[in-house]
Amino acid sequence: MDFGIAHLRGCSNLLTGTGNIIGTVAYLAPEQARDSRLVDARSDVYSVGCMLYHLLTDRLPFPGDNPWQILASQLERRYVPASEVRPMLGTVFDDVLKRALALEPDHRYSSAAEMCVELLALKPSLSAEPGQFASDRTSATASASVTMLSGPDDTETQVANLPSEFHSRAPASGPVGLQTGSSPEVRHPSFDSLGPPPLTPASPPTDQPLVGRTGPSRREVLAGLGAGAVLVAGGAAIWLFTSSSDGKSSSPTLSGRPGAVLWTASAGTVIIFSAPTLGAGLVYIGGYDNNVYALDAATGVERWTAATGDRVRPSPVFADGLVYVASWDGNVYALEAKTGEERWKTAPGNPGDTFPVSPVVSDGTVYFGATDWYVYGLDSATGAMRWKTRTNGAAAAAPAVADNVVYLGTEGYVYALDAHTGTAHWASQVGGQVWSSPAVGDGRVYLGNEDFAVYALDAGSGEVRWRTLTGGEVYSSPAAAGGLVYVGSYDKNVYALDAGSGEVRWKTLTGGQVHSSPAVADGVVYVASWDGYLYALGAQDGAVRWKTPMGGQVWSSPTVSDNLVYLGNDNGKVYAVER
Repeated sequence: MDFGIAHLRGCSNLLTGTGNIIGTVAYLAPEQARDSRLVDARSDVYSVGCMLYHLLTDRLPFPGDNPWQILASQLERRYVPASEVRPMLGTVFDDVLKRALALEPDHRYSSAAEMCVELLALKPSLSAEPGQFASDRTSATASASVTMLSGPDDTETQVANLPSEFHSRAPASGPVGLQTGSSPEVRHPSFDSLGPPPLTPASPPTDQPLVGRTGPSRREVLAGLGAGAVLVAGGAAIWLFTSSSDGKSSSPTLSGRPGAVLWTASAGTVIIFSAPTLGAGLVYIGGYDNNVYALDAATGVERWTAATGDRVRPSPVFADGLVYVASWDGNVYALEAKTGEERWKTAPGNPGDTFPVSPVVSDGTVYFGATDWYVYGLDSATGAMRWKTRTNGAAAAAPAVADNVVYLGTEGYVYALDAHTGTAHWASQVGGQVWSSPAVGDGRVYLGNEDFAVYALDAGSGEVRWRTLTGGEVYSSPAAAGGLVYVGSYDKNVYALDAGSGEVRWKTLTGGQVHSSPAVADGVVYVASWDGYLYALGAQDGAVRWKTPMGGQVWSSPTVSDNLVYLGNDNGKVYAVER
């Protein structure tokens, strides 16, 4: 591919007489800013690398608001591997992108043909079945540090510039006993000692077979990222029980068999990260086609849809008669829960570079993080901004609110912010990007990390109390109940950890990676796996009470009501399963 600007015959530079740059700056190789006589095919390789990175991650490898910021980002190598920006990619593209985007031409591919050969060599990885994402992560290192912070009581609080000692703590090595001022205990569970428990159905198995997979392949998911990042649910609902011509349906009858599918409704072509949300007798879910959908919780019938300006990111939240949702158009929306009518929408930052993540609502305030490294608090009734606080890195999941404190993770940090002012109480450094939402209970904050670990931090001080390693990345959000912390891992296991010590009480092996976040109710842990099943596990022993096929791979997390568990799959289906 030749962009037509790498070297213009007869030209000595890439600037016009007025000093304008020819070409799109974000895709230009660094040497083109120095002297176009130095460029050759390797400059086009750099541009192709930028394009591939953008397609895979929905962001530029070296972002900036103007040409000089972009150039500075290139020269200072502010580069984040694609696998860290989009963990669902795995590390399969990292080496190719790193070489294509090298600062010096001599370190890049000599030609597009050479780069093409290496890209074609990745084809077996791209053709793998979903859930078999490549990863070369074989070990994890522990690091944790904390600083107490304070900030002015105003709209914006800056906490990004942390003191030098915040970054200088030595990685924890363990396991060691936890004492005041000591490193946290690091637990390394035996991955061979705890096998999967036998399947012990509490009732006859469901009569619904696992249907053939018709959702997107891994290659299709990766291609879809080029249009915009997080893939979620979308589409119009249907129901699989008798329906009349006027659009009404009879309510399905509960069978009394745990694990039986009560109803299934379509929600577009794919559901990845969006989890169902319940309220006012409806199930709400966000759409890949830019819509928020409301389905009747008892029947699955679509009650309304409401359009946003882009894909929903990723899960709605219900509170006080409204549904709140973040969109890739840069807005946070408040919709009437019964009708979908827009109450308000607010763009918290600059359009085009500020994208909010899933919100949470508490005591009249909507809290969320965004890609611009800010955490926001909006008035839930009007959308007016109450405060915003700068952090180190972007939040990737919804925060948690407890006792007037907002807890959330970013790129290697966990924050505790005052819910009323945004002032930081503390910030604690952890091993890697935090992709999960925190769970708060018994004076501790629990969360997963891409460094393969689950962390427990003191809710008051931010000190790391314990850190337990799993065998894979932890994108699952923990659930804390009954003295245990439940969480899934990419090593295909669901873990129950002692909330006080981090000791592994039990772990249950599933047939695929567990991105889904567990839900706990009445002594049962509900969680899904990439193997396409919804599992019901005994909360105390991890025994499989039952498992039900979901008709496709599951990234979504279950939501539990009195009698049902709601869940989405990657074929765009929403399931209501008896529990």
